[in-house]
Amino acid sequence: MRILGFLFLLFVSHHAYAYPEMIRHGYTTCTACHVSPSGGGIATAYGRSISKELLSRWAYEGEEQQFHGLINSESLRSWIDGSREKGFNLSGNFRNIQTHLDTQSFTQGRSFFMQRDLEVAAKYNQFIFATSYGFIYSPIEDDEIELRRFYLMYTMNEKVSLRAGRFLPTYGIMTNDHYLSIKQRLGLGQLTERDSLEMNIISESWSGYLNLSKSPDSKPTLNDERALSLGANYHLSDTYRVGLNYWHADLDDKKRDITGVNALLGFSKKLYSLFEFDHQVEKLDTGEQIKSQFLFLRLGYEVIKGLHVLGQLDAAQTDLDDTSTRFYALGTGVTFFPRPHFELQFLWSRPKFKGQDFADSGFLVVHYYL
Repeated sequence: MRILGFLFLLFVSHHAYAYPEMIRHGYTTCTACHVSPSGGGIATAYGRSISKELLSRWAYEGEEQQFHGLINSESLRSWIDGSREKGFNLSGNFRNIQTHLDTQSFTQGRSFFMQRDLEVAAKYNQFIFATSYGFIYSPIEDDEIELRRFYLMYTMNEKVSLRAGRFLPTYGIMTNDHYLSIKQRLGLGQLTERDSLEMNIISESWSGYLNLSKSPDSKPTLNDERALSLGANYHLSDTYRVGLNYWHADLDDKKRDITGVNALLGFSKKLYSLFEFDHQVEKLDTGEQIKSQFLFLRLGYEVIKGLHVLGQLDAAQTDLDDTSTRFYALGTGVTFFPRPHFELQFLWSRPKFKGQDFADSGFLVVHYYL
């Protein structure tokens, strides 16, 4: 059952966020390429150009633009790509996943759409209103349409921005892999958007954030969590960043504190590593304390432009006093960006809980963004 639970989290995880691997090209923060200061979602016009110049294997002139460059009018194109001080930015994400699971007791595979989203941001001088609207995949019921994310952001100056609305609070590495323990097991992964007020500060040598959040009434699985989170990242150089994060929350029946460290390391323009370690202490109303730890490590190498080979470790122990809660998964895979607007990712791993045999788990994701 634990293996099934792990794979359920894997299969339903979706929604792209930033590519922190871009640290190898000197991008220590997300604001150059994304509307959101924590990355992901709608890309800026500059971010789209980067998808052609640095990410994709092949591209023709203008292919990275909305609708693959089919809009010939420069004025119309600039009106919908977010490059104007007053205008719109249109985007969308569509993902299909093919999964495979092989254990000693059964073999299972399936294919389904896990994301169908349209996104829009309206820009007026220093104000941006962004929203995401689409289908939420459900393994047991019909897919639901939901206005999942919306926020208003005010850019005070080049360093400071404020945003308020419903979105994922910033914490740790904002990777697009939401099945990882540092996201799902900590309750900070996909489908945990919260009503939030957040301030982001970015300078040449460091960046930081402060967030106040509350889980919405429409998401009872978050247990009415009210949280304060903050973090700071120090840029050792253009390709090395280290960070500290803290999360304090009050829930219906407990309090919890999470302390984390992370690092984005661009050893060269081809070789990079992502690392995060989190320690959580849950203080139950009964007086009991439960301590847990979570670890993520990935090493990636760009073999040729657009093609990356990956190796990673995802590990956790949700109760340090109970070794049966120990979990880890060693994995390897590839990510391929054949052209702008397209991404293919394959990952194979061997998840294992203490006292249980290894399982073979794999998935292939085909991602298209508008």
